Amino acid sequence: MVINMNKYKPIFKNYQLTKFLQIGFSLILLVLDILLMVLYPDYRNKLSENPLYFIPQLIVILFIIGNLLFLVVDLTAFGKAVQERDTLKHAAYVDELTGMPNRLSCDLVFQMYGGESAKIDHVACALITISNLSATNIALGRDAGDQILIDFCNILEEVGDDYGFVGRNGGNEFLLVIENCTRKHMESFFKQLDTRLKRYNVLALNNPIEINYKYVLNDDLHADRFSAIITAAYNQLHNADF
Repeated sequence: MVINMNKYKPIFKNYQLTKFLQIGFSLILLVLDILLMVLYPDYRNKLSENPLYFIPQLIVILFIIGNLLFLVVDLTAFGKAVQERDTLKHAAYVDELTGMPNRLSCDLVFQMYGGESAKIDHVACALITISNLSATNIALGRDAGDQILIDFCNILEEVGDDYGFVGRNGGNEFLLVIENCTRKHMESFFKQLDTRLKRYNVLALNNPIEINYKYVLNDDLHADRFSAIITAAYNQLHNADF
């Protein structure tokens, strides 16, 4: 289940506004109290001569100043809490190893296209795997395998961000979703990706990146559900004889 943190934004904003209003009101009271003593000499004289006037006035001033200090501390703590919330939110939707959108982010995409009002007529999906990842882990160790995962994700994001959504859909499986996609558009993406990988492999002869992929255009499939497009791409990828 994906938690939608956006619904809490109005609560955070209202809380912050309330604290600012409280600070403003306290400052106004403090200024008015000071003006009262400055503009009315008789009142000021009574304060200096009679403790019955001075002590309550001192208590009021100390209360206002203390309230201001507590509000500032509270607002500062609130700001830190919001920053921590945003950090946790970002971490929840980003793959820890590669830094690209993770499975939860992919789930958000599934939900977006799974709605009744979603337009999927010209949507296309591709699933990609690193075909030599397992062999690299065995031959060179897990660190080498992690490195090609990281490097591939960097390349995939650099190329894919101009086309649509790219994410790591768990393990050794990567998802590409493109709206208003034609076959020419999809082939252009993989041509650019292939060019970048060839350039990478020239510099990484001992640890190259090789991929397998399959894609499905809904212009061809004519599915009425987004999940059917994903399933078709998944079946093609895992049933293919590469």
